[in-house]
Amino acid sequence: MNKHKNNIKRLYYPQNFINDFPLIPWSMVSYLNALDMFRDGELSPPKNLLGQLINPISCAGTFIETAPKKFGVFFGQREHKIIYRGQNKDFPTFKPTAKRFNFNKEEDKIEYCINWLQKKTFLDFYQETPYYTRCKNFEISGCMFEPDFEAIAQHYEFISNYIDITTNIQTALFFAYTYTDEKGNCLPIQNFKNYNPTLYVTNMKDLFRASPRDFKIIGFQGLMRPFMQRAMAINVKDNDYLKDKFEVISLPQNASVAQGIYDSMLAGHSIFPQIDLMAQVAREIKQCTNYNVKYWEEYKNSCDIDKQVDLSLLKKKNITFDDKKWVFPDGIISEMNQEIDEGIIPFLENYIDFQTIMRV
Repeated sequence: MNKHKNNIKRLYYPQNFINDFPLIPWSMVSYLNALDMFRDGELSPPKNLLGQLINPISCAGTFIETAPKKFGVFFGQREHKIIYRGQNKDFPTFKPTAKRFNFNKEEDKIEYCINWLQKKTFLDFYQETPYYTRCKNFEISGCMFEPDFEAIAQHYEFISNYIDITTNIQTALFFAYTYTDEKGNCLPIQNFKNYNPTLYVTNMKDLFRASPRDFKIIGFQGLMRPFMQRAMAINVKDNDYLKDKFEVISLPQNASVAQGIYDSMLAGHSIFPQIDLMAQVAREIKQCTNYNVKYWEEYKNSCDIDKQVDLSLLKKKNITFDDKKWVFPDGIISEMNQEIDEGIIPFLENYIDFQTIMRV
């Protein structure tokens, strides 16, 4: 760990070549889009944190101020105002995983509780990894990194109130034409009897105007998976109506199309890291039946009355509790530090556009 101690502030900007002006606030990015002003030529040519011009084709996004003194990455070309979502079925509403339970049923309450315990275990583990302990110290123009824990949970298939959206149509098409098997593998749909690939498309300004507080910038979470998926999200805890803001396109039910999209995304390697350390941890946690007792106490004291579960019912599912914490697998910390040094930091330095308020 000492090897990386001096790198804690490695991603600290501005340096001498960048004036100390604030980042563009997300509210301004959205406002500019809403007025159809966020086009090529309106801003300076894209320039990275190293002060170098970026080929517009290679530019992956723009640093923005997502909240006072907090930075994030707005993925996509600056003039690109289209948002996509892909599903392999067209459901009546955008229902997040946290709202897919019927709490009148005891089994659903038990399942929800177990899912909550898994999510809590995963997020507490994340906060002890270098993805959090190092990346939270990244500073750009006086803005610090602050993770969105709900987004991280969503990206690793834990229950959440978020649904994924993206600025990348290929990512959306991949999810429309694939399914997840019992082993957790994403595979191309070949039999469409139970599937209806669907693409949802909207203009960012319409979505932002409908629910500005619920439009989430996810792209940078100190992890490569949200990066690669050009991720954004909508918090749909209280607003299922947001689906009405999207155009719904029923895609061809064609096995060759599904296979072609799957192959063009390199069997998912274009949007899922080939070595995803947190995905390995997530899989282990989801197979676990033992949790820290403090999570059970927190669940009992914080959940709504309709979600309360009797401990005896959990024991019947072989769920047990003790005071142990989740243990780091051997060697995983050094691998995480290597991913930050060789993947995340170079990506942020070279391919994200740095625009300050004074350059708008």
